[in-house]
Amino acid sequence: MPPNAKRITGIQDYQMYFSTWKEFIKTLKHKEMNFSPDEFVVSDNWAFQIGTYTTEFTLPNDSVLKDEGNYLWIFKKQAGQWKWARVISNATP
Repeated sequence: MPPNAKRITGIQDYQMYFSTWKEFIKTLKHKEMNFSPDEFVVSDNWAFQIGTYTTEFTLPNDSVLKDEGNYLWIFKKQAGQWKWARVISNATP
């Protein structure tokens, strides 16, 4: 559930959304992303992590794009591996 966008469902939507991000990331001169978890809970085959994030990107024209906000990651254990089941984030003013 990206901020200010439609909810992404299914592998095709996921691949399309992140292919755009991958191309954007390739153009950056500098990229820094930090995640600070506040809470992490595991229960059977489900887990969630709640926290805050900060990003700082230097664009090709040397301008700097900063963002900070909150996130919620929900994981599901499948075939012995933890996989993202849901990702939610929102920027804070």
